[in-house]
Amino acid sequence: MSATRIENIRDVLRTLRQASADIIGSAILTSDGFVVASLLPSELDEELVSGMAATLIGVGERISKEMMSSDLEQVYVRSAAGYVIANALTEQEVLVVLTTRQVKLGLIFMELRQRTAELTRLL
Repeated sequence: MSATRIENIRDVLRTLRQASADIIGSAILTSDGFVVASLLPSELDEELVSGMAATLIGVGERISKEMMSSDLEQVYVRSAAGYVIANALTEQEVLVVLTTRQVKLGLIFMELRQRTAELTRLL
C-alpha cells in the first residue's frame, strides 16, 4: 500500500477521533492482525491491540457464520473502562475503535457508518 494511501487513511482516522472526545484511538487492521494504519495512544501496544482485535474478529466471524449464517458486520466488547468496536471494511480489513465508557454509542455508530464508507473506498 502506498504511503499516500496510508496517510489518507490516517486522515480519516483523525477525523473519526475528532468526532468525539470519547474516542481513545482507532486502527485499521488486516483480518490476521497486521496493522495498516493506526492512531492509538502511546501507552497501548499496537501489536497487542492488533492481536487481540484479530482474535475478537475471528470469533465474531465464526459466530456470525455458524449461528447466524451471515457475514460479520460489527462486534464490540463492553468493559468497565469502555468499548472496543470492530467494524468490517472489506473481506480482509477491519476498523477497530477504542472508546471511553461514557461514549454515546448511537452517535459513534453513525460516525462509524460514515467513516467506514470512506475507508472502504481508500482500501
